[in-house]
Amino acid sequence: MWNHLTALYAALCANNKGEEIKKTVEINIDKCLDVVATLEEGGTGEAFMADFEVSEGLYSRARIEDNDSVCSWLGENLMLEYSCEEATSLLKKNSENAKASLKVLIADLQFLGDH
Repeated sequence: MWNHLTALYAALCANNKGEEIKKTVEINIDKCLDVVATLEEGGTGEAFMADFEVSEGLYSRARIEDNDSVCSWLGENLMLEYSCEEATSLLKKNSENAKASLKVLIADLQFLGDH
């Protein structure tokens, strides 16, 4: 009985982690890649207006004048500035890592489901 409950708990935790990774890739990373691509395309040197999400449900508008670099919030009060090319590379790498983690979690869930 104990092993069965432990397996169910592990499956629940893995499933929740899987949903979190999917959300991170689909919402956060892909959205950021789209923003960086838009900034790279708009390299006309002219300023433009953009709406952005400050926090969940809270938006603001900004005038963007210099669009050859982006700042990435790394958490814990740490933000770094990257060129658009560096940001794209970093985001793609993060997306690949998250997708690989998701594959491992899916395999773990299948293993737990078989036992």
